[in-house]
Amino acid sequence: MATQKEIPFHERSVGVVALNEQKVQDGYMLMCIGKEQYLLDSQGRRVHEWRSKRVVFSAYLFPDGNLLRDGSDNQFAVAFRQGGAAGYLEVVTWDNEPVWKFSKLSMNVFLTHHDLEIMPNGNVLLMCWERKCKDEALKAGRRPDLIPDNEVWDNLIIELQPDGKGSADIVWQWSLWDHLVQDHDESKSNYAEDVSEHPGCFDINYAPPGGKAGIRNLNYLLGPEKNKERTMLQRGLSGQSVFDYEGTTGEKDWVHANAVSYCPKRGQILVSLNVPCELVIVDHSTTQAESRQRSGGKRGKGGAILWRWGNPQTYRRGDRMDQQLFAQHYPTFIPEGCPGGGNVLVFNNGRSPDRHWTTIDELELPETERWSGDYTLEEGQTFGPLRPVWSYGERQGRQTSFYCTHVSSTQRLPNGNTLVTQGPQGIVFEVTPAKEEVWRYISPCCSDEDAASFTRQGESRSNGRYTLFTCLKYPAAHPAFAAARSRLAAALRTELCASLLLLLLLLCSSSHAQQHESALLDEAAQGFRLGGWRTPGGVRALVGVGRGGGGARAGDGMVVVDSEEVDSERRLSQLLNGPPGSAFSLIVVKREHAARWSEGWSLEDEHVKVVEGVRDAWDPSRPPLFRNCIGLDLRERWEIISNASESA
Repeated sequence: MATQKEIPFHERSVGVVALNEQKVQDGYMLMCIGKEQYLLDSQGRRVHEWRSKRVVFSAYLFPDGNLLRDGSDNQFAVAFRQGGAAGYLEVVTWDNEPVWKFSKLSMNVFLTHHDLEIMPNGNVLLMCWERKCKDEALKAGRRPDLIPDNEVWDNLIIELQPDGKGSADIVWQWSLWDHLVQDHDESKSNYAEDVSEHPGCFDINYAPPGGKAGIRNLNYLLGPEKNKERTMLQRGLSGQSVFDYEGTTGEKDWVHANAVSYCPKRGQILVSLNVPCELVIVDHSTTQAESRQRSGGKRGKGGAILWRWGNPQTYRRGDRMDQQLFAQHYPTFIPEGCPGGGNVLVFNNGRSPDRHWTTIDELELPETERWSGDYTLEEGQTFGPLRPVWSYGERQGRQTSFYCTHVSSTQRLPNGNTLVTQGPQGIVFEVTPAKEEVWRYISPCCSDEDAASFTRQGESRSNGRYTLFTCLKYPAAHPAFAAARSRLAAALRTELCASLLLLLLLLCSSSHAQQHESALLDEAAQGFRLGGWRTPGGVRALVGVGRGGGGARAGDGMVVVDSEEVDSERRLSQLLNGPPGSAFSLIVVKREHAARWSEGWSLEDEHVKVVEGVRDAWDPSRPPLFRNCIGLDLRERWEIISNASESA
């Protein structure tokens, strides 16, 4: 049977189906599937994983290796049954141990949703819905015919600061409700005769026909029967999906905010308003009180909108022909240091039938000076730019054309490449600035809230939910991975005390190595890398005894244990002595550099790695598994170093 490595990319059905190793960004992709979060390398092999008690939409790595993730409490928040609903967020360690958590109560009034953002100071930005009753909406100038659900939801941006006690405090907050304008009810304080003269405020009565469904599929506006007929014709003509969920004009989730991003250098926050098809930027330099006003902060405009783009109809300075965003997702400030740093990158979904294709658009902000955060707007004109400075994705029917009805994301990488997640299809690919595709991954994971199934290599994916909300790639040099290795090394020095340090090396013969590689890659057929060895009996093992003082030296208490020895099973049993599932740490060095043991070794050596072992119940046919093998290619030969000294 052919191994994964032996199957040509063009014959694979799932996992990594295309790879240009010279041009792809080196690193690890973070992917959320149901309650699991995986790190995959460029070969699609799993190198680490976390598990949550809740379904996770979004997850991010802190520089110290901790993981930030949301969690769906949608089943308990009956008032917020909408896409992207979460309700819970938590930070866990690399080993999935809890650090702190947060839930905005009561879930009958508030619910966090969609996206999170890690700030440089360790604080976290998150999005939150707040229910406003019909009376509150009317007092804000909402037209009665635009309250079909008898309520309207406000959108909050909340900044959390860990309190050191396992939770977090709200230290800053911005509310869209504080910056509304309307020309419907003169008796209200936010009334304006001309809404177009107030681009810093949002029109509470801007409600596209059909709501979320209408902005994704214009056929919805034709009525149920005609919509069904036209949608079927459009699917057949284009070969593309068509959004066919129901919607209502003025529905409670009237703007469906779906992403937040922070620019430290400008001190500004970018928010995606999906239903209005618009991006807005607000100032974070304000105090809590100033964020509710139109003055204060570094720009002197309080919490008012500083810049907006995508659909100038929202502030009545354009018409439908000026619209450039269509049901967009996941806009981000490109990080400083990446090509295009400071620009905005957005997944521009498109809509059926007139813009039935997706583009990835890069926008250069119209600042008076680069990074100033001061945006130009001529009287009576719309905010720039006129068009993206870079775009990927051709019109329907052309090469490189693709379309995603909803969700999805994009990310600019340090080498200038762009990562694209086709959310509904469960496909991720990477393109160069010249728009050459250099990597493609097809998720084999079909999941619902409680279970997941996987497609075998060579077989076609069956009907099911393969949706990926957001995938992110972290470069191999990201500090999270160095931090994880450092913690493992510290754990090794702490835990080994004065007791016997037993270390295992599986030195496979060529035939056994081939069997190991075949088994490893066969089990990784779904595109996952298994962080461990599974080999039959008859494999030699090296057990080491550590000594204090100085670096490890060849022969220091080293004992070779071969499975052909009569007592090998007893010795290996001693190695695995401990509760099943308990952990121990190992330090390994590449086989070809093992001779350097006599010269001493250091964790700073690029050929030395730290891995974490997991004790299993003793089974001669199933050696111990290893996890957290960041940067460790398990198909290579590794010697195990024995050392319990502080100098290690």
